[in-house]
Amino acid sequence: MSLMYDKSRQEPFNIIDNVYYVGTRFVSCHFFASDEGHILIDTAMPGDGPTILGYIEELGFNTKDIAHLLITHAHIDHTGSAAYIAQQTGAAVYIAQEDAPIAIQEQITTWDRFGKNTGTDVTAEVLADKEKFWLPPDPVKIDHILKHGDTIKSGTTQLEVLHTPGHSAGSCSFAFEVKHQGKTLNALLPGGIGANAFMDEVLEYNIFGANIYDYITCLKTMQKMDVDIWLGAHPFFNNSFEKFEKARQNKDTNPFIETPSDTQGGKAFLNQWLKEAEEVLLKMTGD
Repeated sequence: MSLMYDKSRQEPFNIIDNVYYVGTRFVSCHFFASDEGHILIDTAMPGDGPTILGYIEELGFNTKDIAHLLITHAHIDHTGSAAYIAQQTGAAVYIAQEDAPIAIQEQITTWDRFGKNTGTDVTAEVLADKEKFWLPPDPVKIDHILKHGDTIKSGTTQLEVLHTPGHSAGSCSFAFEVKHQGKTLNALLPGGIGANAFMDEVLEYNIFGANIYDYITCLKTMQKMDVDIWLGAHPFFNNSFEKFEKARQNKDTNPFIETPSDTQGGKAFLNQWLKEAEEVLLKMTGD
């Protein structure tokens, strides 16, 4: 399956505290600056690596100081430039165990339409047509496995790993705190919440372990979390660019800090995905 996306330039920007947006118009990449080694989450599509590293340098940081490269899940739009960025920076790469076979492109098996691993090895078939199966051209060497409850710490940044399967078997989200005007705020980056994982053409070869039941469970869990700032694996999940423009026009407020009535924020999008997920489940089961 070919993915069409906007390749125009997106200015990198500060979201809040030490958190920056360094992604593309299509995929969000988040950068956490730290004197003890920067953290980068996700790498966009193949070929986007130089752009992402260029954005980080444009913000005034040394890309050689990136110590941790975290991958939310193994789809091509998040692992696409992982091999390149790891090679250029020397950063250690992290991904969940369930998504590791996709990233390293070894021992890839299929899962049924509801997320049960069949154990059928399709590695040769998948590697013969990587684009069709949402795989980047180059395998990624994985240095560390992300596990639920793990903490990735660098300086004052501390990310809690949340295993949130459904979009893929190994999708991970990250919870963390930021400081703003003397207050501590709760932030969450949901790793994989798009319902596109349940399209028929994807589930025909469900190599990522999409699981509609896990997906709904994780969305409901995130709904109940106390979150002030919702980030997104894609900018349209939380209106990143619109919020950036509002912040540029009014520097006295930060629109990334959401209110309960925010209709254009991450919580609203989460509710939308849950509604879509329940419609998908009804279509899949007929119940």
